[in-house]
This record gives sequence, structure tokens and C-alpha cells, in this order.
Amino acid sequence: MPIACGAALAAQLEDAGKVTACFFGDGATGEGEFHETLNIASLWKLPLLFVCENNRYGAGNAVESVRAQADITLHAPAYGMPGISVDGNDVLAVRDTAAEAAERARRGDGPTLIHCKTFRSRCATCRRRRRGRTTCSPRGAAVIVIRSPASRTI
Repeated sequence: MPIACGAALAAQLEDAGKVTACFFGDGATGEGEFHETLNIASLWKLPLLFVCENNRYGAGNAVESVRAQADITLHAPAYGMPGISVDGNDVLAVRDTAAEAAERARRGDGPTLIHCKTFRSRCATCRRRRRGRTTCSPRGAAVIVIRSPASRTI
């Protein structure tokens, strides 16, 4: 996140209308870097889009179990920037939200926190196994799929 802040500062100094987008998961919002970066980006009115991909699980912990407030957009007002929630599975809604935030940044109005609500389609620890492969359900539960030696992957 701090690197994104540096890239946005460079874009601001170049004055070429560029906007930086920083993508991160919901687990990152509990880190000090998240708050430090939002603060400095807002203070300097950097052309920066903070895009949180919230799949409701930071590593193996449900957001509700590690946060007093699960709505990540509520961090934005504390740093003087807009926070917008969007359905992260609706690509057109995400595109439109990002376009509006980018235009705001180009006007010199500073960063925006975009909270893309989605779900985990695969668990974070899924790995291939020797005689089968591991897949995960949308709820994050691992399921072992055993393939016969005669089957082929297409």
C-alpha cells in the first residue's frame, strides 16, 4: 500500500492525469499500513483508488470475528475521503464506480476507498494433491476430488 501511495504521488507531480489503483484484501484493513496510507493519501489529495476485495475472510478468519465493524467503507470518512460499497461480482458496477472515483481523483479531489463485496470461491490453502486435486466450495470448505488415472485434464 505505501508503494501505491508513492506511485500516486509521482502521478500527481507529473500532472498527466494518471490515477493509481491499489488492490488488497479485507485482511489488510487491520494492518497499520492501511490506516497510514489512507491518511497520507487523503492529506496530500493523491490520485489513488483503494480497492478492497472483501471475500469475508482474511486468511482463515471471518471478518466478523476479527473486526468490531465489518463495513470497511466506514474507514473512509475518518480520513476525509468517500467510501463506496459495490457488488464485487458485478464487473460493470465495479467499472462504473472506479470510473467515477478516477474522475474525482483527476479533478484533484483525492483518493476513494472502493469496497468490493465478493465471496471466496476457493479456500486460501487449496493446493494440488498427487493423486487428486483439491477444490473448494464457495463457503470455503475444502473438497477432495479424486481423479482416476485414466482421466485427463482438458
